[in-house]
Amino acid sequence: MARLVTTKLRFSEEAYRELRLKAERRGVSLATLVREAVDQYLGRGDAGRGLVLGGDPADRIIGAVIGTADDESVHHDHYLYRWPKKTAAPRAGRLSSGRR
Repeated sequence: MARLVTTKLRFSEEAYRELRLKAERRGVSLATLVREAVDQYLGRGDAGRGLVLGGDPADRIIGAVIGTADDESVHHDHYLYRWPKKTAAPRAGRLSSGRR
């Protein structure tokens, strides 16, 4: 790893809060987040890193469930929206929310 140099940066209160929140959601330090942003700005970032997380509130649940797909993969509308569980496979050509 390259030798790190300490510096002092100033951010607006709003930007600082947003940076801390993004760092917390990713589970990294603020310094790491800023270093990654600078590397990306300089063209040294990981282009193939994948999805950028943090903008969507649902990003907080990524990785929260460990295991295999089961009932929740079929009856997700029941668990998310309290719609009745589907008892039979829907017929082709019909879209249904499960509500009446």
